[in-house]
Amino acid sequence: MDLSAVDQLDEQTIQIPKNLPGKSFSTFKSRAPLVKRTVVVCVIICISLVVVNAVASAYFNPKTSVERELSALAEEYYEDYLYERLVGDRTGDEVAKELKNYREVGVTNTYLRQLLLYDSGRRKAAAGYFENCNRNETYVKYYPDPPYGKQDYHFDIKLACES
Repeated sequence: MDLSAVDQLDEQTIQIPKNLPGKSFSTFKSRAPLVKRTVVVCVIICISLVVVNAVASAYFNPKTSVERELSALAEEYYEDYLYERLVGDRTGDEVAKELKNYREVGVTNTYLRQLLLYDSGRRKAAAGYFENCNRNETYVKYYPDPPYGKQDYHFDIKLACES
């Protein structure tokens, strides 16, 4: 294209409309805060959805639910049943001496079937959480901790559950 042809164009040849209907610059300018607010709201909603999804996934994860319920069963079992069986009628230093034997090696494995049945089956309602678990291979191993009171212990869980 020849540049001299461009110079020959005048304002009458190229007419740029000054006001397009509904598309004026002032209209866009007045809508800018609305657009900004809309974008901020959309970002907040997206972040909220991501957070809610993460929390829901963690809380409603089947494995997490099984571990949570098994932990509750394990705590009840140790505090309401096993501790009394381990201690018997010993007191004070005798309790510490007896439970110190189990501190490193732990108490014999307590299987899921035992946890569900130890209190005459009152915990059978919890069995629904463990439908996909092998009750003879899922177990809890207890480790008494000093000063060897009823709530002084920790435990490890070994799950044998299908996904």
